[in-house]
Formats: sequence, structure tokens, C-alpha cells
Amino acid sequence: MCIRDRLRYYGYATNLYDVSFKAHDKQPLMASVQQPFPNNYMSEMGLFLPSYALHQDWDGIVWNYYSQGLNDVTKDVIDSAQWNQNSKNPSFIAVLPAMANVFRNGLIKKSNNTIKIQQSESRVNLLARGSNYWGNFAIPGSFPGYTMAVNRIVIDSINAQNPSQINDIGFPPQTAGDAITDTREIDWEYGVGVLTVNTPFVQGASGLLSRSEGATTDNLNITTLTQNATSTVIWTGINPKQKLDTIGRSFLTISSRCEPTGWQWVDTNSAKGWGVAPMIMDVVKARLAVKVNSNVKAIRVLPLNEKGNKLSEPFYATKIGDEFRITIDQNQTKTAWFSLELQDNTNSIESEINTGGKYSLSASPNLIFDYSKITIDVPYFVKDATLDLINLLGEKVASIHNGSLNSGISEFQFDSHDFPSGNYIIKLVCENKKQIFQNIRIQK
Repeated sequence: MCIRDRLRYYGYATNLYDVSFKAHDKQPLMASVQQPFPNNYMSEMGLFLPSYALHQDWDGIVWNYYSQGLNDVTKDVIDSAQWNQNSKNPSFIAVLPAMANVFRNGLIKKSNNTIKIQQSESRVNLLARGSNYWGNFAIPGSFPGYTMAVNRIVIDSINAQNPSQINDIGFPPQTAGDAITDTREIDWEYGVGVLTVNTPFVQGASGLLSRSEGATTDNLNITTLTQNATSTVIWTGINPKQKLDTIGRSFLTISSRCEPTGWQWVDTNSAKGWGVAPMIMDVVKARLAVKVNSNVKAIRVLPLNEKGNKLSEPFYATKIGDEFRITIDQNQTKTAWFSLELQDNTNSIESEINTGGKYSLSASPNLIFDYSKITIDVPYFVKDATLDLINLLGEKVASIHNGSLNSGISEFQFDSHDFPSGNYIIKLVCENKKQIFQNIRIQK
């Protein structure tokens, strides 16, 4: 339990002076966010705030809303003078499970260096009137803007005989437009609007991920194929002691901005026409390249619903060289949440999707210069089956068979002459339920 008198709240956009002045070293510290609903950057804050709250070693995060009247809490949208509940914002809901996992399990390190500011009681009493002179002292008026994005800052004393001066504290030089924490786990490229988190237990990025280079961490490269103004990808472990690149299950979240139907922007800061329900959420099509431990032989991707249960049939990442490629199109998956299962046995691919009999799919040869024989074995008659060629973007580029399959073995000849060299996937779907995949390479 925390005593209210000892709590200090820190808003997302609170100025540095207010934050550091209140951040004494020995008290509960809470980060508090109040934002208009809807807000285009709720997904970004879902990664930004817990990351820096852990970096600053704060004790909690409070997400709340302001309402001008008691009746406002029942409304689904806002007008120019109303804020409303975070609980009705789809972008916030999408990132909340990952955000809670990151913060509760402390998956990001606190700062290596703590900058302690000493004040005197008399100067604290004069600070408001002396705001024009803040730059003369080691108080926030003289802090570089990136300071709290690099180090931890607290007030060490308010009864010091010799208060801190600006020359008492030095700050390392920073690359223009880029602030990296002293732990090297958070990289805020504020010049281009991309935040990257990179630890053994949580990796991801938020912001303009549609830029040409996307965003890269130790085990993950993210490129959005849709031109989203902002999007967020968070990959976290389910077990806080299990590294992401090892055998086991993990949790992937993909989210973007949302706004009411009919919302009209005037510029990046203001809008006319506040819109009506329902909320419209931008969909994301993302290409992920995952580098994992050599013991990992397959990655199964399972779309999840809002309760964490299976939403649709799983699919498998394509292994190319030393990495796995995953393309997720939310127009098709209809969800922001995915379970990633890193498996140590390629046979588990078949066992995961086969129930009630054995299914198999093979291509001989799977390095194809001209023709390949595709063999399918099913345990009983299948009324509806599709056999398709899929590229690495997850797009269907050819239909090899569409119709029924007799019980037992069926063979099809595949002609590769019409397709460019590259890696592809042959995908078999039976009765819209069972799925089997076979990797091939066409070589000209």
C-alpha cells in the first residue's frame, strides 16, 4: 500500500523541472498519463512510458482520464472540450498486455548512472520566481533535453548547504537527433520519430517503421509494408527469465493509430469534425525477420483473440539462411496479438496441425530448376483443398490445385518457369482447417 502523501505523479509530457524536483530518491514514484481520447500516439506511449519508467526506476504507472462532467464518462467519443476513457481506445487496449508484462516483470534495466541534484530550502522557495535564472544552476532549466532519456535524475537533498551548480554536472555528447540510454537498451531517434527497445527479454519499436531501414534489434528486424504514420511492434517473453531467442513461447503485439469515424485533421496538432463511433484503427502489414538460437528449427505463429485464445489457424515462419521470415497482414489476421512458439523439432510442425490422422506434404526436388513433383498424403477424402504457391510477402502467386483430394497419396507436377528465382512456400489447406507448409527455392 502506498500513502497518498508520498506519491508523486509524472505525466508523459511533464516538463523536466517538475519531474526532477519531485523525484526524491526514497519515496514511491508513479508515472501518470492523462491524454485526450482518442490520441494518435497511444500505441507509441504503450512502449515509450513503461520503458522510461523502468529506466528511471519508478514504482508504477497510472493511466487515467479527465472528464469535465459526470455524464462524460458514458460517452464513446470526444468533442473539442472533452477527454474520455483510455479503456475505450483500441490502440491502448492492443498494447496493454505487452506493456503490463514489460513493467511488472522489470524487463528493462534501470539506469546505470543516477544524477543527484542538491537544493537548499531557500532556493526551492524561490524557484518559481527565479525561473528566468534556472540556467545558472544544475536544475532542469540547464539540462539538455535528452537528459532523462539517458540517465536517472533525482533530487538528493532540499536542505543542502551548497546547492548544485550547473558546472557540477557534465553530460556526454549525443548524436544529433538520437538519445540512447546509458544501459544501451532504449534508443530514441527523436529526429525521425522512432523508439527502439532492445533487451534479451523484450524487443520492439514504435513510430515511423515504414522508413526504408525499418527498425532493428539484436533478434528482430521490423519493416512495415503499409505506410502507417505510426505503428508499434512489441515482442516479449511470457516467462520473464526466458530469453526471446530460445525454445519456448513468446508474445507479439502489432498496433497502430486509431480515430473516430469522420475525424478530420487540420494539421498535425488540431482537428475539425471530431467524428463519431465506431473507432477506426489503421491496419498494419509487417514483415519481420527473426534471428534465434541455432536449436530453434521452426517458429509457429498463432493469432490470438482478446482473451488470449486461438483466433484462427496457425502458420509457420519461413527459414531463410540464419533467420526466420514472418509476414503479418492485419487485413487477414484481424488481430493485434500473436503467440510465437519457437520449436526445436521440424516434425512438430506437422504434429501441431494434424489431428485425427496423418497429413504430409513434400516437394521433390525442393530446389527447383524447372519442374518439381508435389506429393500430398491425406488420411481420408477431402472435399475442399487448396494447394497454393506463396511468396515471402505472404501473397498467393499461383494456384496449383483447388478441389477435392482422395484418401491417400495425390501427386501434382509444378512448373517453375513462370516464376523468378527466390524462396517460396507451398501451402496446403484442407477443409479450411488443416494447414501444411513446404519451403522451396526456385533457381533459374
